[in-house]
Amino acid sequence: MAEDRALQRMTRRDLVAEIKRLRGALAERLALTRVVRELRACQEELAEQRGGLLDVRRQLERSRDVEGERGRLIQDDARLRAAMEARDEFLSVLSHELRTPLTPILAITSALHAHADVPLAIRENLARIKRNVELETRLIDDLLDMTEAARGRMPLSREIVDLHQVLRDTVVLCEADRPPGIAMTLALGARQHHVRADAMRLRQIFWNLVRNAFQSIGTDGEISLRSTNDASGRITLTVRDSGCGIDGADLDGIFLPFYQPRGDGRGRFGLQLAISKLLVEAHEGRIAATSPGRGQGACFEIELGVAPVAMENDGRRALPSPSQTPAENSAPPPARLAILLVEDNVDSADALATALRLEGFDVRLAGSLAAAREAVRERFDVLVSDLALPDGSGLDLIAELRTHTAIPAIALSGYGSERDRKTSVAAGFSTHLTKPVTIERLSEAIRGLVPATARRSDQAG
Repeated sequence: MAEDRALQRMTRRDLVAEIKRLRGALAERLALTRVVRELRACQEELAEQRGGLLDVRRQLERSRDVEGERGRLIQDDARLRAAMEARDEFLSVLSHELRTPLTPILAITSALHAHADVPLAIRENLARIKRNVELETRLIDDLLDMTEAARGRMPLSREIVDLHQVLRDTVVLCEADRPPGIAMTLALGARQHHVRADAMRLRQIFWNLVRNAFQSIGTDGEISLRSTNDASGRITLTVRDSGCGIDGADLDGIFLPFYQPRGDGRGRFGLQLAISKLLVEAHEGRIAATSPGRGQGACFEIELGVAPVAMENDGRRALPSPSQTPAENSAPPPARLAILLVEDNVDSADALATALRLEGFDVRLAGSLAAAREAVRERFDVLVSDLALPDGSGLDLIAELRTHTAIPAIALSGYGSERDRKTSVAAGFSTHLTKPVTIERLSEAIRGLVPATARRSDQAG
C-alpha cells in the first residue's frame, strides 16, 4: 500500500527518470555479463595457449634430447670408425709380421724343390714344407679378405672363364693335401660352363670347399664335384662329401665368420665358408649348404650366371685357358738378367738372392734406401724392392727412379691389400707381389717384365 501511494505521488517526470535509471542499470549488468563472458573466453584461450606453449617446451626438450642423442651417436660412430681403422691397421701389420719369416722359407724350399738334382726323398719333404707355408699364407689372406669384405671392398678381375677348367685346376691344387683314403670324382655335365668371373677367386672358392670336405671326412670317404645347367642361363656346381655332416641347427650359421659347428671337435678355423659365400655373392651368385644330419655327409651348391662364348668353325668353344700363353710370347729372355734386390731383412734377402741365382739371375743386394740409391748407378734389368725399409720406403725409391728411368720394377711386400697394390702401381712399380712368394712366381714376374730382346737398363739416362 505504501509503495502504491508513493507511485501515485510520483510525477510523470520522476517516473521517466526512474525508468532511465533502471535501463542504465540493466545495460550495465548486460555489459558486465559480456565482459565476464569475454574474460572466460580469454581464460580458455590463454589455457589453450599455455597448453601449446607446454607442447612447444616439451618439443624443444625432446629436440635437445634428440640433438644430444645425435651428438652421442656421432661420437659413437667416430669411435667405432677409429676402432675399425685400428683393427685394420693391426691386421695389416700383423699380416706383414707373419709373412716376413715365411718369405725365406718359401723362397728356398720352392727353389730347391724345382731342381731335379735334389734327392727325391728330400724333394718330397721340401714339397711338404712348401704346402704348409702356402697354407699358412692362405690363412693370413683369409683374415685380410674378411677385413676387406667388412669394408665393402672385394675387388674382382673379371674375364670369361671356363668353370670346368677351374674345377680341374682346383682338383690338381688340392691333390697334394688329399688324404690317401679319400676318393675324388668329377662329373662335369653342364653344356654351358663359361662365366664372367675372377678366375683366381673362383679357384679360392672351390679350394675352400674341397678343403672343408677333407676336414669333414678325415681319412676315408668320397668327394664328388658335379656341374649341371638346371636353369636357363645358369650353371649349378655341387661339392658333395661323405663326411661328418651338419646338424640342422648349424645350417643357418655355417657361413658366419669363425662359426664352429656344435660338437664338431675338429677345430675348424671358421673363415673358409664365410669367405666363399662373400665371393660367390660378389659374383652375383648363390651358395647353400644341405645335409641329412650328423654323420651323413653334406652338399654345398653354387649357382652362377653363364656367359655367352663365341664358337669356332668346327663348333668348339673358342676360349684359351687363362694359364696358356701364346707361343710367340714365350721366347726366353737373355740368359742372365741383372736384378737389384732391395730387402732389409737379412734372412729374406739372402734366401731370395740364393733362390734367384739358382734360377739363373745375377743379383745384387741392397739393405736400405741409401744403399739402393747407390746401387742404381749401375745397370740392372729389373728392380725388386721391399716397401718398408729402415731409412725410408720403396715407394720413395721408385718415385726417384721414375724421374729418369723406366726400369721394370716389382714391389715385394708383406702388405698385400688391394689398397697396397694400387699404391705401389700408382707410385711407379710395374706390379706388386705379396710375401711370401714362391721363386717360380717371382721368376715368372721378372721374366714377364723383360722382353726377350731387352738389354740391361741404363738408370743414368
